[in-house]
Amino acid sequence: VSQSRYNPSQKALKNLYGGNVWNHSRYQKQIQEDHRFLDLLEKPSREIPRGEYRVYLGPQAVYEILSLLTWDALSESAIRQQDSPLRLLRSGEKKFSPLFHLSEDFTIGAGPRFNEDGSLAPETSALIVAGELIQTLISPRTAAEYQLKPNGADDSESLRSPVIHAGQPATGAIQSNEILQRLDTGLYLSNLHYLNLS
Repeated sequence: VSQSRYNPSQKALKNLYGGNVWNHSRYQKQIQEDHRFLDLLEKPSREIPRGEYRVYLGPQAVYEILSLLTWDALSESAIRQQDSPLRLLRSGEKKFSPLFHLSEDFTIGAGPRFNEDGSLAPETSALIVAGELIQTLISPRTAAEYQLKPNGADDSESLRSPVIHAGQPATGAIQSNEILQRLDTGLYLSNLHYLNLS
């Protein structure tokens, strides 16, 4: 369920509710949180000077970033044609944080394991481990072009069932009621809008 809410100043908040089983109390709790954030949007805007800040990304913000990774980021073809924003991970010139782990996991039921040709992808495939690219998505067409083994990716070589795994922060897991205290003067980003790869 996608929902948008507006406050009297016409500032908007967008949120998603999803799951395999409807949980009314969780949905109601999310609505209460949305109203709390709408109240915060009534406060005057402040310009944040350029610099380095501690940042908390809320689940919706992480989802928006993850959505960008479905645009050719992990495509073997796009990496070889220098069109992937993650091409520098392949060459080893760049790495993500060692806390970042990304896989494609069809066991969660978010999408079909088969592609347009009926080929099955593995139930789980580690793609980025400890910040390093270890596997890309390879369609039958790309496999034939570059003499590779396909791994069940569809023709677009996009993520179909991505999962970001929890890292192991040195300070331990942060509970939701501790976020603002731990951030101190950092930035809390509940959502990101209109992201692109430019």
